Amino acid sequence: MSAVIVVSYPRGANFQKQPYLDKHLPLVLEHWKKLGVKSWKVVIPEDPACPYEMIGYTYWDTMAEAKTIGSLDEDIMEQLKDFSYYSDQPPIVWFADVLTEG
Repeated sequence: MSAVIVVSYPRGANFQKQPYLDKHLPLVLEHWKKLGVKSWKVVIPEDPACPYEMIGYTYWDTMAEAKTIGSLDEDIMEQLKDFSYYSDQPPIVWFADVLTEG
């Protein structure tokens, strides 16, 4: 069963799209591709009622592969956690099994 890691920034987090897309996302993908990430997408919800300013999805073949992100060395993890360049708040992150897709 495939898996997804969902990363979202809550509404009101003052999320800055360009620094995220230009600096943070390439850094994440550089390291996560080595661990097996298959694809990704980043969406900005248009509905003001949505509780998130940004939602990112990374897709993996298995949950075991997705959970390997914890194996990155400490320096890399600190860089990936430095959200202060593009948000006032840390992201909400969760892992999920993909039950079906088309």
